[in-house]
Amino acid sequence: MIAKLQSRSSKPARSRRFDGMRLIRGGTFLIGSEAYYADERPVRPATVGDFWSDETPVTNAQFARFVESTGHVTFAELPPDPRDYPGLDLDLAVAGSAVFTPPARQGFGPLTSATPVSWWDFTPGACWRAPSGPGSDLSGLDDHPVVHVVAADAEAYGRWAGKALPSEAEWEYAARAGAVTEFPWGETLEPDGVRMAKT
Repeated sequence: MIAKLQSRSSKPARSRRFDGMRLIRGGTFLIGSEAYYADERPVRPATVGDFWSDETPVTNAQFARFVESTGHVTFAELPPDPRDYPGLDLDLAVAGSAVFTPPARQGFGPLTSATPVSWWDFTPGACWRAPSGPGSDLSGLDDHPVVHVVAADAEAYGRWAGKALPSEAEWEYAARAGAVTEFPWGETLEPDGVRMAKT
């Protein structure tokens, strides 16, 4: 979540509103890529102004306070409306979300499935309160990022908190942390065959 500054100053006023946030000074950088998806083209300059960014993702505890205060029901907690999905088997019109269930490893060898899309299972009843589905809860997970929320849920939280989601340019600018290379660690996705991120 971000909060915009009203004006640029060398020493911005700090208030409790910005607790847990970090000031990102704006600038101009290159956004986009010619190497991957067509909708990322062309590489072009983008400019962002100063903004405050949360230092951490929204936690389960923060989201719980929002839900308690507003009564918000997340998208994952609502069964799909069959009118929005022509031909949907009505038995499948149940509330839930996709749960990450990677295949078991055999020792330290390769994964048993090379198709990452198969590592996600639609789980009826999975939602932010029950992240692994029925029978799971948030015990011991107060400081973990909230999961099973969609953009509309995040936007509602932001309005309640007096913040907003960053734009694509703001997010990428902050995530780059000043790097000008293709990836934060350099120009190669897997230098010398070493996987640098979970991709």
